Amino acid sequence: IGGLVASLVAVIIGLPTTRLRGLYLAIATLGFGEVVRVIFLNLDITNGALGLSGIPSIPQELTNLAYELDIDGLMGIDAVAWGNLMAIIILLAILVVIIAFCVRINNSRVGRAFAAIKADDHAAELMGINVVYYKMMAFIIGAFIAG
Repeated sequence: IGGLVASLVAVIIGLPTTRLRGLYLAIATLGFGEVVRVIFLNLDITNGALGLSGIPSIPQELTNLAYELDIDGLMGIDAVAWGNLMAIIILLAILVVIIAFCVRINNSRVGRAFAAIKADDHAAELMGINVVYYKMMAFIIGAFIAG
């Protein structure tokens, strides 16, 4: 869900900013980031600078699962450590999937377009690459991974 919401925000931010070039694009995205940060700090629903409370953590939920599966004390490891271990394994699996996805994109036509835009977006546009489309795609992919 977080990746989809972040992708939606990337579309909203990306539509006006992807037409910019160079430092102007970087400044605009940093500016949008600061605006979003200040908005969320001042909303009552986010509890301001204190942040949200009452959200269960993944290791805590996995610790509860370890108690339910009765693996507390298995191999000399208590349930809290099992919960943390399961969280690390899940996060490592997600990391492997993300790295494989990025390598796959990097070795594709999209990756070559990204490299051309990185080198010189004006020259990439002259070669027939739709620079705005690929910048928007990079925004959305990056936001989904970050979300």
